[in-house]
Amino acid sequence: MSGNDTDRERDLYKAISLAPTEWRYNHQLTNYYNEKKEYAKALQIIKPFHATHRNHFPTASLYMRTLTYNNQYAEAEKILNTIHILPFEGESAGRLIYREIKMILTAQALAKGNVKEAVQKVAEAQEWPHRLGVGKPYDDMIDSRLEDWMKAMIAIKLKNFVDKELNLKKVTQSTHQVNNLSTLLQCVAYWQLGEQQKANDLFDQWSSLNKNSALREWGEGFYKNNRDKAYPFDLGEMTRIIGIISENRDSRLF
Repeated sequence: MSGNDTDRERDLYKAISLAPTEWRYNHQLTNYYNEKKEYAKALQIIKPFHATHRNHFPTASLYMRTLTYNNQYAEAEKILNTIHILPFEGESAGRLIYREIKMILTAQALAKGNVKEAVQKVAEAQEWPHRLGVGKPYDDMIDSRLEDWMKAMIAIKLKNFVDKELNLKKVTQSTHQVNNLSTLLQCVAYWQLGEQQKANDLFDQWSSLNKNSALREWGEGFYKNNRDKAYPFDLGEMTRIIGIISENRDSRLF
């Protein structure tokens, strides 16, 4: 730890001791540990503060985020079920973390073979609860490639190959952002439906739009390793995809 880091950490603890009810200092220290990937320490800071500030959405949101960093998605879902956000223009953080938690729980349930729970969680992921402070947009504005892909994986588990093809077609019909990681799922869906040229063309577009070489390399591996699989599902890969998609969240509240 550098001297500057040590000073920052010490100063934040000092600020909290002088103003223990000021949420910004607590959040800054939590984010400090999250940025350093010391997620257990971050949780030790935000958990007790949330216990005394349950109705403060920014605190609840940061607590949920820190729980996800600690892979405690079931606990994060419990907090999610208690929050109520007043609507304001452009608010999206609540809905984004809601979707992430539900989709991770979907993937975890599917990995355990709990298809019934996976069906329930992916259905919940597509809901737009009013208490999260944002209304549902028009259907054509919603990028549901992730949810449709998971429905296709569930259909494979159920040996329902009609639903598998139906949901893979939904994935391929998307016209949403090509640089989004959901496009990798779209590429694999095209390939699985026998449209290899479209799959390769779309992957080339995705690759050209992503400047992060490590992500491009990982994406290429994902595409090539999954396109011919009868069951192209891996919990680790899906967790990474869902997590990266969810990084585009509204940080104004923090």
